[in-house]
Amino acid sequence: MDTVDHISFKSTDTAGKTITCKAAVARGPGQPLVIEDVQVAPPQKMEVRLKILFTSICHTDLSAWKGENEAQRAYPRILGHEAAGIVESVGEGVEDIKKGDHVIPIFHGECGNCICCRSQKTNACQKFGVNPLKSVMANDGKPRFSTEDGSPIFHFLNTSTFSEYTVIDSACVVKIDSNAPLEKMSLLSCGVSTGVGAAWNVADVQPGSSVAIFGLGAVGLAVAEGARVRGVSKIIGVDINPSKFPKGKAVGITEFINPRDLQVPVHEKIGAITEGGVDYSFECVGNLEVLREAFLSTHVLHFCYLKKWNESMFNHTGMGTDCTVGDSPEPEVATSPSNGVIRWASNYRIHLWRLQRENPTPKVGTAMHLWDPELGRIHNAPTSVRQDKRSPSTASRREITQMPSAPLSFFRPFANL
Repeated sequence: MDTVDHISFKSTDTAGKTITCKAAVARGPGQPLVIEDVQVAPPQKMEVRLKILFTSICHTDLSAWKGENEAQRAYPRILGHEAAGIVESVGEGVEDIKKGDHVIPIFHGECGNCICCRSQKTNACQKFGVNPLKSVMANDGKPRFSTEDGSPIFHFLNTSTFSEYTVIDSACVVKIDSNAPLEKMSLLSCGVSTGVGAAWNVADVQPGSSVAIFGLGAVGLAVAEGARVRGVSKIIGVDINPSKFPKGKAVGITEFINPRDLQVPVHEKIGAITEGGVDYSFECVGNLEVLREAFLSTHVLHFCYLKKWNESMFNHTGMGTDCTVGDSPEPEVATSPSNGVIRWASNYRIHLWRLQRENPTPKVGTAMHLWDPELGRIHNAPTSVRQDKRSPSTASRREITQMPSAPLSFFRPFANL
C-alpha cells in the first residue's frame, strides 16, 4: 500500500494500489467521529477513486450519525455526501472520466439503462439511486474501505466523502470544468441542486408569482435563489433563527417571518400579506407541524408533496403548490394532511447527469442557465427530468461546460453559509 502526497499526484503513482489516508469514522450511533488511518482499495470495474478536497455537512449526515433509523445503521461507517474533488484513478471500463478531472460526487446516481433512467418522469435509478440501507459497492457487494488490520468500514449514500480518498461508482460522479472553484462546487453536489431543482423542476415557479420557504438552511436558501432567478416577485422566508435573515436577503428573500414573534399561526400571517396565500410553498425542514403550516399557506390552486427516498408524486387539486424537500421527514409526515392524500416523490433534484452538451441553448424550462452572461451562471446545466431527452453519449451527460474562470456569482451568496 502507498501513503500518498495529498497535495499532488505527481510524486507518487498510486493507481492500482491501496491508499492509506485519514478519514472521519463513525463507530456507533451518536458516538464522536474518530479521525483515523483507513485503507482505500483501488477502484474496480466502472468505479473511480477520488481525492476529496472539500466536503460539507448536511442534515442527512447528522441523521445517519445519530442512527435515528435503526434499519439504516451500519458501523463502522464513513459518512459525507456533499463534496468536490479530483479523480485519482479509474477502474476498468470508465472512459468518460480520467485521472486529474475535477468532479463532484452525486449520491443519486444514474446507470443510464434501467427503466427509471430511461423515463422522463423520475431520476430514481434502480441501481444507483438513493438507498440509505446500502453500505457496500454495487459491483461486488463489498466495501472499499478497511482498517489497518483489514476489518471492513462501510460506505454511505454511494459517496462517503468524510475521507481524504473515496471510491465511488462512476455513475455517481459528475465532471465539472477545471476553472470552477471546488470549494463552491461542493454545494452543487447536494444542497444547491436540491433547492434550485425543487423550485425549477418540480414546482416550476413562474415569474411574478409568490413563494413561501419554511426553513432557511442551505436547501431553503437555494430554493430562494432558484425562485429569484425565475423572476418570482415575493419570496417569504420563515425561520425561528433571525440570524439567517441577512443571508436570505442576499439570495432574494423579500420578507421574513419568525414564528416566535407572531400571535397567530404562520399561515394566517402569510395569508394576510399575500391576499389569501402564496402561489408556491416549500417545506425544507421535514417536520409535521411545519408541513401543515406550509400546506395552509398556499392559494387554492394545486398541492404537491415531495420526499427524498421514493419516486412517485402526489398531486391534489385544491391547494397551492407546496413542495417538501431535503432529508426524509419524521414518520408522522407520512400521514395525510386534512385535505389530501400523500404519495411520494424524489424527482425534485436537478439532473446533473442529463446535460445537453451538443445543444448549448436548451429549450426554455428544460435546463438551468447558471452561467447566463448577465448573472454569471453556468451556461450549460442540469435539465428537467420531465421534458428533456437523454443524450445517447455518456460523456455528454457528464460534463458541465463553458464555465468561465471568474468567481461563481451564483454561488457567492452561499460562500459563507
